[in-house]
Amino acid sequence: MCDFRYDEWNPWTNKSRDIRFNSSQNSVGNGEEKLGKEFDVAPLGQNFSYDLDVNGEKWEVKELDSDKSFRLGVEVSSDYTHIISAVIRIFEKID
Repeated sequence: MCDFRYDEWNPWTNKSRDIRFNSSQNSVGNGEEKLGKEFDVAPLGQNFSYDLDVNGEKWEVKELDSDKSFRLGVEVSSDYTHIISAVIRIFEKID
């Protein structure tokens, strides 16, 4: 069983001390190997819609980009696009 707290900062432990944050694999994003090591799971790679399976939970690892934002995951992006389109139509009607 992994020892972590939801909705709180959980610092890196000694388990992942020797794992770099930047990925060493093309099909694995930055942070996935390090976080996987913390929870004793391996990154699933690009053929999955999520990055890690931690105790039966589907986890996605996101790294902030230069705009302090991040790319949405596969499952979220289609719903997000629908919401953005609806908001744009509202603004178009107001304009």
